[in-house]
Amino acid sequence: MATKTKTKTQTETAKLKSQLERYEAFFGELDSFINFVREERVSLETAVAAEAEAKAKLEAARDERRQIEGSIAGAKESLYRLVEPGATKFMPLFDRMEPADPEKHGEHASEWRKKPIAALRLSPIAAKALVDADIIVIGQLQDAVLESPHDWYDRIDGINPAMAAAIVDKLNDFVFRDGGK
Repeated sequence: MATKTKTKTQTETAKLKSQLERYEAFFGELDSFINFVREERVSLETAVAAEAEAKAKLEAARDERRQIEGSIAGAKESLYRLVEPGATKFMPLFDRMEPADPEKHGEHASEWRKKPIAALRLSPIAAKALVDADIIVIGQLQDAVLESPHDWYDRIDGINPAMAAAIVDKLNDFVFRDGGK
């Protein structure tokens, strides 16, 4: 009987060892999956953070693009207002110039004084200097010249005596050539 008990105990021990090995293998696989999920969660957190950063950069780039587009549109609008004669109808600058007087300003003055200085075909530098000084229409330029014929340009940055003479020549040509028509 001692042999039977010993064999029975050995068999039970072998079964328990076998069962223990299966449990250890199962827990080993379970541990492997847990580690895999943990690593994937860390990777997911990193990817989510990178995505959020990329979205923020994309939104910042879009905002910058919109700002640049708005700036370009504003510059175009300003340029059109400066160059396009019809646009002066919408600009509230005429209250800063004298009403047209044919004796003082020339024939048909009421028609041409409201035209932009671009109609004089000035150099870009001269036109920019005048616009920077808020002289946008021919009537404003004529008023400035008539107010102080010898030194009207002293109040305008970027205009020297030679440029002033060229501007006045173009203004006179415009006024006296068909009365500005």
